[in-house]
Amino acid sequence: MKLDFQRSGQQNKMFHAILGQIAKQASHLGSTWSTEDWKRLHLNNFCKERGLPSGRLVQALDGQGLVQLGLQSRKLSKEEAIEFTEYLMAWCAQNGITINEVPQTPIRPQQGAFRGR
Repeated sequence: MKLDFQRSGQQNKMFHAILGQIAKQASHLGSTWSTEDWKRLHLNNFCKERGLPSGRLVQALDGQGLVQLGLQSRKLSKEEAIEFTEYLMAWCAQNGITINEVPQTPIRPQQGAFRGR
């Protein structure tokens, strides 16, 4: 029996839908940002808050600007993906972001439910 500890496709859809709502409604530094930009901003903050590795910044190969390395949502475990989704929902509530168009799936599985493959 193989256990799947990586985030599920449904978890991925859910937090990307929330990030899409953030991209439509929020601004940062006086600008609007893409869903991918918001994912990077929130994933960085989430990892810092949880004491998880948050990637690192290095100078671009041409010396013009910075590139963030190592921080990828696909590396989140199922539990981290649950926590990231909860973090996003709390951030939205605190910042007046209305969440709609989110896939309907329970965030946390029922207690005692086995989620292996």
